[in-house]
Amino acid sequence: MKKHQKQRSASRIRRSLKRALSSRPAVAFEVTVTVESDGGYNPRFLGRTNLPSLMLLTVALESAAGEQLEEQQVTVQGGRFTTRPFAGYGVAHPPGRYVLRAIAAAPFLQPRRVRQLIGENGQLMTGPLVFEAPIGGRSVCLQQPVELEGAETV
Repeated sequence: MKKHQKQRSASRIRRSLKRALSSRPAVAFEVTVTVESDGGYNPRFLGRTNLPSLMLLTVALESAAGEQLEEQQVTVQGGRFTTRPFAGYGVAHPPGRYVLRAIAAAPFLQPRRVRQLIGENGQLMTGPLVFEAPIGGRSVCLQQPVELEGAETV
């Protein structure tokens, strides 16, 4: 077989494989997300999830009273996401209790590959973290309390 014939054959195999993989029926799944802090005044947060790679999330740090202090955009890669340090815009966050919120961008804002896995309107996502957004279908929201280093226990 000549070189150009091998290349065409390999190309056909790749296209067939791609079609086969993309034509698999999507299956509903229960979303899981867990987040841990590295502690400290300028914490980084590490999340683990079964959301697909390339899924876009916003991670926000809020005061216990509900005031949003900072937010960052992150992308899921291999079942994980990591924030940069939440540095309080140059001033360390005082010790205490805060709320961490991780919210998925609306399905129509997600990359095509993600929409293939979660459904065009997020309809394949299920579970207690999934909610019906006012626009754009289903989304995911994790909200959990976090305590930054040095806080007194109440």
